[in-house]
This record gives sequence, C-alpha cells and structure tokens, in this order.
Amino acid sequence: MEDVVISYYSNLKTPVFLYKNKNIVWHNNSAASLSEDKNFIHIILNLNFTDEESSTLISHGRKRYKVLIRPFEDFFCIELLEQENALQSLMEYYQKLKTPVFLCMKKKVLWYNNAAAVLFESKKYRQCIVQLPAPTEEMKESFICNDFYYKVFMRPFEDFFFVEVLEKAAVGFNVKKELYSMPNELLACEVIDNIARIAVHDMSQAVTQISNILEKNNNFAGLKFVDIIVKRMYSFIRATNLCYEYNILLQNNINPEIVDIFVEIDALCSSISSLMRKSGVSFKWHVPDGEVFCDIDMHKLGFALFHIICNAFRFTSGSSNNNEITVNVELDGSNNIKIDVCDNGIGIPEDIKDKILKPFFSFDRFSGDIAGVGLGLTYSSLLADKMGGSFKIDSTKGGTKVSLLIPVVPLSDVMGLSSHIINYGDGKYDNMVATLLGSIEYQNLTY
Repeated sequence: MEDVVISYYSNLKTPVFLYKNKNIVWHNNSAASLSEDKNFIHIILNLNFTDEESSTLISHGRKRYKVLIRPFEDFFCIELLEQENALQSLMEYYQKLKTPVFLCMKKKVLWYNNAAAVLFESKKYRQCIVQLPAPTEEMKESFICNDFYYKVFMRPFEDFFFVEVLEKAAVGFNVKKELYSMPNELLACEVIDNIARIAVHDMSQAVTQISNILEKNNNFAGLKFVDIIVKRMYSFIRATNLCYEYNILLQNNINPEIVDIFVEIDALCSSISSLMRKSGVSFKWHVPDGEVFCDIDMHKLGFALFHIICNAFRFTSGSSNNNEITVNVELDGSNNIKIDVCDNGIGIPEDIKDKILKPFFSFDRFSGDIAGVGLGLTYSSLLADKMGGSFKIDSTKGGTKVSLLIPVVPLSDVMGLSSHIINYGDGKYDNMVATLLGSIEYQNLTY
C-alpha cells in the first residue's frame, strides 16, 4: 500500500509528505524545498493526526496552505494546497475580531482592525505599541498608558508582528506590583512617570477621604498638612512627566498632526483658567478668531506652553496683590505662531539669567510648596529649536515675558482632509493641566 501511494503522489505538482511513526519518511519533488525548512517541518509534525480524513490551514512565510491529511494503515499522507497571500488572510481574520489588533513593523503601526480604531487615535497609546520589542516567538507583554494597564499577545510574522489587546484594566493597587517588573523595554523615565501617576491616583483617593473627615471635624491644622502633601504629590508627578517628555524630545520624536492651531491653544488656556479661579492669580488670554489649519505636533507645543504658564504662576503667585498672567497669540506674515506669556511676578535675577535654560537648573527661592524640576523652560527652548523657531525671555523686577515662536505650515485647502483634522475641544487638556497645577485645586483631577 505504501509503495502504491508513493507512486501516485510522486508526479503531483502539489507538495506531499508521508508521515509515519511520528516522522516524515518521504516527500515528493514538489516538497523538496519545504523539507529543508526545519520550522516548516516542525509545523507539519505538530498537526493533528486522526483515524479520519481531515483538513486544516497553516501559514508559513508569506504563504498559506490548506492541508489535507489522509490516513492509510500505519501512515498518513499530507498534501499541501497553496492558498492566497497569508498576510492578507491574517488581516482579514483579525478584522473580524472584537479585540483590538495592530500590525507592526520597525517601530511603526502599519494596520489595525476596526476594534483598535479608538485606541489608535491616542498618540501616547500608539507610542506604547511601537515601543514593544519585536517578538521572535509568540509572547505576552504588558504596559501602562493613560492610567490603564494593558495586556497584549504578540505573534511574529516574518518581518511583521501582530499585537492583540487581551485585557484593559484601570490602574490601581492590584496591578501596581506588576508595573515594577514590566518585561517590555520602556524608557526608564517612562516607567518612573507611570509609577508617579499610579502613586498620585491612589493618594488622591485617600487624601480626598481624609480631607472630608478633617473638614467635618473642623480640623483646620490637619487640612493644612494634607494640602502640603497634595502639593508635594503633584510636584512629583509634574517632575517625572517632564523628564520623560524631555527625553522623548531629545530623540527628535516629533509627530505632527493637522490641527486648528487657534482652537487648540484656546482650549488649553480655557482649561488652565478653570483651575486658576481660586488661586488669586488673574489669568487672561487672547487668541485670534478664524481658522488656521496646520501640520504641527500640538502635544509638544501644548506641553511647552503648559510649563511656561506654570512657571509664570510659580513666580507670580503671592508676589503682589494684583497677580496677573496674560497669554497673547498671533500669526505673523511669515506663517509663524508667536506666543507671548507675560506675568507681573518677581522677575529673574540678573545673576541667574545665563543659567535659566540649563537642564535641571531650578530657581525656587520664592516658589513655596510648588517645586520645579528645572526642565520647563529648557524643554520649551529645545522644542523651538527642533521646530526651527525661537525662544526668548525678557525679565525685570516687575515681571517676565516669555516668547515662543514656532513656524507652521498652513493648509489653505483642507478639502478631503476633514477626517484627519484634530480639534479636541476643552476636555483634551484637563487632566494634564490639573496635574501641572494640581496643587491649586487637586479635587478637580479626574482619571
């Protein structure tokens, strides 16, 4: 019987293997190249062999095969029918899944299914995905993004790999222990930033309950002590987050998107204004009317503006009875966005003006409980340089003016691009602004 089967399959153009006693004992000429591939043979040897004729699908390289398994006495005949492009077939399969799936290669997301569309909109989430190490075999990974803990399953496919999101959970005590031993190779600063966010998240809940108890019992001394803890807590997360973002900027990681620049800056200032109402500092801003769409990394520009304003607050709050911060924005004739942040605070002493832009130099003589890490102005200056703009500080004893000039690429015709235009509205910046200025009114922070 075995000789008859071999004689029949010898001249077939489809690859055929003979399986006997848990080994491949013969193959036809069409299967010669596949027989030399150890990985492929491993796949064949691990097929499910039963007493009945069966079929299954396997993928190898860029090819996909329908495998026909026919039992004969004490051996099996395995015939391979080549199917359509394997990568395309896998993408069609993953498109049907309800779990988010990404296709990645060389630090880029090449494709994602419908279930992953919402996650893909988050730049920080995309960054976490592309920073995952390219797997050499199927493996599980985990990471934290936007106060959520994600578990993913990674499958290699030649030069590509698929990332399937298996689990999403809010960050809390139950996952904190896993964070400290995360297997993926995140930047050290990002790990610290994530730990800081978890600490603030957990502490915020505890501090809120403690404050409520102290307030009910008119324990004002205790409330003052809790307020100091909160200020230190937010200083901690501000510092770690800034270190992480500064490190990213040093690596020239600029991700431009099409945004309405005036809408974005107005939304940022509106968020800051809502948190400054009880601070005793008057905050005003002027953003021109009209639409100016441009291709720019708004996250980094907004982050720089956050810290310029936060810096102005630190050195203005408590310096006089008429504390005021103003932000003026304009688009000049050379398509430069110019942002001026002015305050009437204590100003910058002459002896430290040459040091103010050096990394980690901090002048906190009058900053009270709101400590700085010494990177806010450094980050803003570096960003201006990376974007081909300029950064300038003018300061006297009567106040400081910080000017940020960034060249933009206006899009006069946005027809056909409307689906790509990003206008987040007032809610986009709330969490980050609350983090930066959380010591003013920490109860407003939401997760």
